[in-house]
Amino acid sequence: LVVSTAWLASRITDPRVVVLSVARDDSAYRFAHVPGARFVSYMDFTPEIDGIGTQLPPVDDLRRLFQSLGVSDASHVVLTGPPLMATRAFFTLDYLGLARVSILDGGLPRWRAEGGAVATGPSPSVPAGRTTWPAKENRIASPMTLSPVSSAGMPSQRKACAYCP
Repeated sequence: LVVSTAWLASRITDPRVVVLSVARDDSAYRFAHVPGARFVSYMDFTPEIDGIGTQLPPVDDLRRLFQSLGVSDASHVVLTGPPLMATRAFFTLDYLGLARVSILDGGLPRWRAEGGAVATGPSPSVPAGRTTWPAKENRIASPMTLSPVSSAGMPSQRKACAYCP
């Protein structure tokens, strides 16, 4: 779940390790990021849908987004960024069925404090990843997701089948 800066430093050139820097905009990323990290906007995987913020986009949209960042079935994704945003990215990738997702312990501040090199500028261009996600066993089809009434009996803000496969 969490990887150390030493772990990442020893694998920074491994093409299977994909570092994603998550934030609302790329201003901090352009200033400094882990070398090779790719920027992903928090808003790209937490859009507003039907007036409700931070929803999961359709699976095909998520697949396209993460594939465009070079994430594939063989990837070990390491996330950096504000803790809540990195955590949401973690759970989004887990929902899709990616087996190896971690958060960098201490993020970029610890990386820098422990002597890690930083890069600046825009995201590198990367080849698209190939994926087979989501794994069917990760799809949700519970009574709560099939009905516009929550499990507590309260009206839900979700449309019926908002997360159905």
